[in-house]
Amino acid sequence: MWKNTRITVLVAVILVLQGCGAIRVPVLFTFDEPRELEVGAPVVYNNQPVGEVKSVDYPATGNMRVQTRISREMHQKMNRPCTALVEDNKLPEAKTKNCLTIYLVENAAALPESIMEVQGCDSRAELMLWKANQTAQQFLTDHEEEIEKVKQAARDAVRQIEEFAQSDDMKQFTQKLQDLSEETGKQARESYEELKQRWPDFAQRMEEIYKRMDELGRSEEAQRLRDSLTRLLSPKAIPEPTKEAEERRI
Repeated sequence: MWKNTRITVLVAVILVLQGCGAIRVPVLFTFDEPRELEVGAPVVYNNQPVGEVKSVDYPATGNMRVQTRISREMHQKMNRPCTALVEDNKLPEAKTKNCLTIYLVENAAALPESIMEVQGCDSRAELMLWKANQTAQQFLTDHEEEIEKVKQAARDAVRQIEEFAQSDDMKQFTQKLQDLSEETGKQARESYEELKQRWPDFAQRMEEIYKRMDELGRSEEAQRLRDSLTRLLSPKAIPEPTKEAEERRI
């Protein structure tokens, strides 16, 4: 009976520890550039502490490796890819200047690995690029079937175009288009050649017309016509109304 009691107590303690999130999972973060981060700094997700920094190493390669311990509940939410950013510690009663904030993509998935190494972001700009990339990747994953349908439709369209290009109808249409183009070009060349041949004669006739118009403008008949128009349109040429006409005006 005592043996059964000990087993029951052990199972109960394990369940309590798991329920309280007391079990911590080691997770390693790697940053391309060193950042100011202290041992004991909290690991934060959604403005809540989910673990702490256990060690910070600076290898000769110039990057930074941060070993953490994260609650099992948080570890089960983490998925690949995920990232982290060193930020100001805004938790109540903060004991360190900075903290390590975890960022996940939307679809969380449980990870069986006990230790996971993830890449961290060295700046806000890099974090925004990472989020944009993950959003795009997530969209492609969520709509993979629809995207494949679109790709297949595009492939079918290209295949149909190629088949039509090789069909007899397309060959006949191409031949008609070529014949029409050749006929149109032939007519254009003929019109151009005819215009070139007729141009000297046309230019000479126009010069003769201009010359005759100039001679007509200098002739005595034209001068008499201009004088007549001048007298006709002159104010003096307009007769004043008579007194009798004024009396009859209504």
